[in-house]
Amino acid sequence: MTRNGIAASREDRAKETWIHLEGELDNEGCDQVAPILGSASGLNTVVVDMTGVTFVSSMGIGLLLRAHRELRAQGRSLLLHGLRPHIRKSLELVGALRVIPEWERQ
Repeated sequence: MTRNGIAASREDRAKETWIHLEGELDNEGCDQVAPILGSASGLNTVVVDMTGVTFVSSMGIGLLLRAHRELRAQGRSLLLHGLRPHIRKSLELVGALRVIPEWERQ
């Protein structure tokens, strides 16, 4: 875990780019995650693996929504994976899961 409370890494797979997050996606964590999301170039699908995310602030939700909008403008997609129940509830309450779909194994 980093000083900001989040660890982030990128993995290019055959069909998707995966961004693995672990920790808290809060205001400070967004500063670290934003460049990694922005560097996910080349592949059409970016999957954000949130299996290890323990908290998401409103700024974190905003970051995911902006990344989704930017990728969609490029003809690409952002998907979420591994949402814990309390994270899912937060995303549902603000309507983010109506906009950003979840990854399903293909």
